[in-house]
Amino acid sequence: MKNILIAVWISVVIVLSGCDTGQGPRNDIHRDIRGKVSLRIAEEFTRYDSASTPVLMLTMRTYDIYECFNFRIDYRLIRTNNEFDVTIFGVTAPSICLDALGPATSRDSFDVSPGEYHLAVHLHNMTDIYTVTVSESAVQLTAHDSSVSRPEASLFWRYPRQSFAVYCGTLTSTSWMCTAFYDTLIHHLPLQEIEPPNVGVWPYSLESSGHYYDAPTRFYRYATEADFDSAGALLKRFAKTVIDTNAGVSVWMQNWRNKEYFSWMLNSPYSQ
Repeated sequence: MKNILIAVWISVVIVLSGCDTGQGPRNDIHRDIRGKVSLRIAEEFTRYDSASTPVLMLTMRTYDIYECFNFRIDYRLIRTNNEFDVTIFGVTAPSICLDALGPATSRDSFDVSPGEYHLAVHLHNMTDIYTVTVSESAVQLTAHDSSVSRPEASLFWRYPRQSFAVYCGTLTSTSWMCTAFYDTLIHHLPLQEIEPPNVGVWPYSLESSGHYYDAPTRFYRYATEADFDSAGALLKRFAKTVIDTNAGVSVWMQNWRNKEYFSWMLNSPYSQ
């Protein structure tokens, strides 16, 4: 199953030109950050329970680990034209602790047009400077200083439009089903297979897990959204006629807008 770490606290204020976002210093339980902060600027979904168009998000995470995994980073984000200025004040403890160890996090919109931007991160009376280069296909994050922060990666690929991923896990004895479904898709639909680049962070999960056999994930580009619906119909037929009652077999698909089809749901007695 694909592994998606959902940040508990999600900023609901959209970054606009010349605006001030983020919480700023808080009066409730507040702590200093001792170490650095990691950051990423990548496409994510604002909702994980329904289909939506991915947007660029600035996500920060402390290297410090806290006793509740819903600690949040207090910060202020100011945008002026192509300049982004982030001031980090510390972390704030939640009113209700979700009892697991974890970093403090924050997430805010960075949904900008293609172009070059400058990002300044202030913490511990020091400043790190980044150049953020945004294109239709990727985000390049170039660090000029790394005194208080560190990028999770220097290159984040965006979701290829009109694309989807196919994940497949089976028993070792039924591993042939994965190849059979890939062949079914290619035979019935006008799809173009995509090879993830060897460098950078790919937006889709690269593998499934939890099965005796986890097939390499396949990625395809399609012409219209109706083609992905057709792929869903093919998976439903495959689930009922091939997977049938075979235990330990899971095939699921996710497209660039987070629309998903699951073989175990399509093969349910309640599925029409």
